[in-house]
Amino acid sequence: MAVIRYHAWWPSSSDRYYTYNPTENTTRINYYPPHTDGYYYTPYMWIDGDVRADNSANWRSQIAAEKTVDAPMDIQLTGTYNSDTRTGGLIIRIIATGTISYSDLRLRMAITESNLYYSAPNGTTIHNQTFRDMFPNTTGLAVAITQGETLTFNQDFSIPRPLIERNCNIVAFVQANSSRRILQGAEIALRDLNYQILSFNLISPANGDTFYGCQPLFFWHRSIDSLTLDTVSYQVQLSRDPEFLSPLCSDTLRDTSWLCPVCLDYDMVFYWRVQAFSAGSTPRFSNSTFSFYTRHPCPYVLGDINGDRSVLGGDVTYGVRYFKSVGPTPPDSCYLDSAGIYLYVAGDVNGNCEFRGSDITRLVAYFKATAVISPCHALPPTPIQPPIKQRG
Repeated sequence: MAVIRYHAWWPSSSDRYYTYNPTENTTRINYYPPHTDGYYYTPYMWIDGDVRADNSANWRSQIAAEKTVDAPMDIQLTGTYNSDTRTGGLIIRIIATGTISYSDLRLRMAITESNLYYSAPNGTTIHNQTFRDMFPNTTGLAVAITQGETLTFNQDFSIPRPLIERNCNIVAFVQANSSRRILQGAEIALRDLNYQILSFNLISPANGDTFYGCQPLFFWHRSIDSLTLDTVSYQVQLSRDPEFLSPLCSDTLRDTSWLCPVCLDYDMVFYWRVQAFSAGSTPRFSNSTFSFYTRHPCPYVLGDINGDRSVLGGDVTYGVRYFKSVGPTPPDSCYLDSAGIYLYVAGDVNGNCEFRGSDITRLVAYFKATAVISPCHALPPTPIQPPIKQRG
């Protein structure tokens, strides 16, 4: 059963639900005739538009009796709603299942809001099915239909603030305008429409940023399901191509951050976006897709002790002079987390994550083609900058 409660200008003209929309409240109340003595009273009910229910003690029995009357039509409601713009589109499908004996039919649609607290002059504090707005207007849309026909109407609507979306319903009904008889009505909660949760933005890595490392930590803003207050979950999608043909996807997340579990290739462009979803909403992606570039946190060429981007005999001389304390320190110094020290990583050619005289011996053997050089396993060099092997 769909109910619309119109708030009147009596017993108080300052009733907040009357003053919210006084014109349409007044129009709809005056659309129906007054009580038999010529006056309007509250509370007062009209059942299906033409059954007068002036005594609240009889409402239950009158409603039960009216439920036994067959309706000559069926109304089906679907539609969409945009939480960002607070606008939507309602689709009303009217199916004439029986003989339509009324003329001058009008399709009227109203927004109601429930769970409202207000200490009204009559002592009521909780207000449900409160009339808020009629769209497109109180006149309604003309309907001409006969048995066996189906009509479809598309009507835009909006939910202005301060209405609370999760408390709002839409009521649609077909009414014979002159006799006021309601042939059929239907109701749908705003949250039962096809809707998306609120839009949200990515934070970091920022678009076009360069990330020095291989395991970025991603951050994004939170989204909200304002219609149901259901928990919003997220999934991060990471890809080498902007079409996300084969993305790396995170597990379902409740937080708004994610540490990439794998080491990404260096010197590559990656694209990332986040999909958010809740139990009742249509999933939506972040407002934009960001890209970032990965760089080695400490780029170097293995064996290039003097930092000239090549591996030559001069690197041996540079290293010997350093160990004899007669030459400058090597230029490449990377922080080694496991040891808590800085390592002259280009000079560590025997792969033991230390820079010692044995590395000079290994580099000499490398030039004699009797040994290979290996980097510290914790600080591998960037793959696009391999050491240049030259022999005298």
